[in-house]
Amino acid sequence: MREFAHRAQRRGHRVVRVGPDPWHLGVACHSLRDAICALAGLPEDGGSADAWSDAPTSVQQGLAHVFRRPAACPKLSVGCRTACRDALAWAIEKARSPNGWLVLVFDDLQLLDGVSRRAIRDVIEASVLPRLLVVGTSTPDVDVGWPETTTRVDLDRLSPGEAALVIEQSGMSGQMLELPRKSVTPLYLEQALRFSAEATGSAPPRLGDLVEQRLLRLESSPRRSLQAIAVLGYEASIADIRQLIGSSQQADDDVAALVEAGIIRPDEGSCRFCHGLVRDITLSTIPAGVYRDLCGKALTITSGKSLPPEARIEYLIGAEETFEALLLLDQVGTAALASDEPHTAVEAYRRGLELARDELVRGVIDDPMGAVVLFGRKLGEALTAAGRPEDGEGVLREALGFAEPGSRGEALLMLSIARAAICRAHVTDAVRWAKQASGVASRTEDAELRA
Repeated sequence: MREFAHRAQRRGHRVVRVGPDPWHLGVACHSLRDAICALAGLPEDGGSADAWSDAPTSVQQGLAHVFRRPAACPKLSVGCRTACRDALAWAIEKARSPNGWLVLVFDDLQLLDGVSRRAIRDVIEASVLPRLLVVGTSTPDVDVGWPETTTRVDLDRLSPGEAALVIEQSGMSGQMLELPRKSVTPLYLEQALRFSAEATGSAPPRLGDLVEQRLLRLESSPRRSLQAIAVLGYEASIADIRQLIGSSQQADDDVAALVEAGIIRPDEGSCRFCHGLVRDITLSTIPAGVYRDLCGKALTITSGKSLPPEARIEYLIGAEETFEALLLLDQVGTAALASDEPHTAVEAYRRGLELARDELVRGVIDDPMGAVVLFGRKLGEALTAAGRPEDGEGVLREALGFAEPGSRGEALLMLSIARAAICRAHVTDAVRWAKQASGVASRTEDAELRA
């Protein structure tokens, strides 16, 4: 995709390339915000709202949502989805020129947040703009939801003949005679070539094992630095890497060694992994104690920065700061529901419920049972909102077993079960659960609940 983008630029077309957030956590609106900034020439924070004053109302509303500026446009006259679509379409229109095409590239669609994916899809469905090409990449097993009118191209594995040609051109054919016997992915071939250049022996047949073997062969210092980079994200600034490692010279030396090994690549004051799989495998090989310490340090060095809550949650969980992680997961879920993203809310509440269940054993937070009830109820409600009322009711019934009899939590769970039953057209069950909830509420001292 980089080569495609470079060729388009050399031919005089404007190319804007956007990917997922640096942590690959689906940070809300991250990719949409990056796209709008690049297309419309806005600063990272969106700049002054005065710069949007000439835009239609729905666009201003979308920009206010994307840049988290509720005061700039406090009331939505259209739905959040429509506003985000209009904001992206507005930015595309500002980026177009009479000469050449506008090429908009979205990498790793499967890793983009839900709001961004939906806005891209909606613009493609509604767009009638000439000289606009939108290109997206994703893993083959993911349905990105683009219209059937779009063209899909599946990139095949390299045939034995193609692999043999690449090996021959690399000058290493004598060491890798086994590869041309079967088709391989380009990533496997690249990693196998580097593996053979670094040491003798046959490359492992599985890509994951091959990458892991290469990482284990690193010297101890570069390997520790690579672990630190992986904790910081798929992409990390050199300044943050130096802080996390604690030695600027050591960090620079290790980064240089990792770049030479083709594991990371430099990118304007930062560095990024050559492939997301390499980061995933790096994270999986970090010892638990080391990971906990790195996450604690990452919390410290990013404390004064505008870190997205999704990334901070990762550090908090890794550092075993469960209580604050639960608070942020609740905020992420609430914000997702407000943005009409129930699927994102489901994942946030599911993770919160898992953490709360773990605390039943660990006992670090004061009221783990209450946390299980809270996140169980919110997960059940989010599943119902996402069109999965049967799953939602199952989660709610399970959480009900943890609720204190006659408590506010029990009454709220019963009401949520009643709503899920209505969505399933089980009216009799819904009435029964609603009556039980009313009975519990009448016996509490909670005036708001009784009302």
